[in-house]
Amino acid sequence: MALLTAPTMLCTMLQRKLNEAENLRMIADYHGSQTSQVVAKQLVGTADAFAKEVEKRVTKTLGIGL
Repeated sequence: MALLTAPTMLCTMLQRKLNEAENLRMIADYHGSQTSQVVAKQLVGTADAFAKEVEKRVTKTLGIGL
């Protein structure tokens, strides 16, 4: 995953959002805290944007369509 989140690969804002999601996941896993539904929806949207960006870059690099 480090390669995909390198500064040259994805914008800084998306990196921050992915880090935020990871931090919230770890807090929930290890401290039992819950995330609000609003925050969860935002994080799912960020994950979707990340997946689409990776798909776009992979298909462009490999010259294939998914």
